[in-house]
Amino acid sequence: MTATLSRAEQLRNDLENMHFSRKYLIGVLAELEQLGRTHTREYANVKQNYDTLGNNIRRVQAELEKVEEEELFYFENE
Repeated sequence: MTATLSRAEQLRNDLENMHFSRKYLIGVLAELEQLGRTHTREYANVKQNYDTLGNNIRRVQAELEKVEEEELFYFENE
């Protein structure tokens, strides 16, 4: 049996995964800083991925809020 997730549930799962990934990248950045490798291409790539995830989190959060408002409106007017 396959359960189908609502759009809001999918977005919540995506947010959870992105937050987890961002926490992991914080650890990688900290490790690179401890090794004195803040001026390397590797550090720049990890930092860019960290920043991109932050932007994606904000975008998905905004979409989730919109979907939740639509669902609430739908259920109130049903």
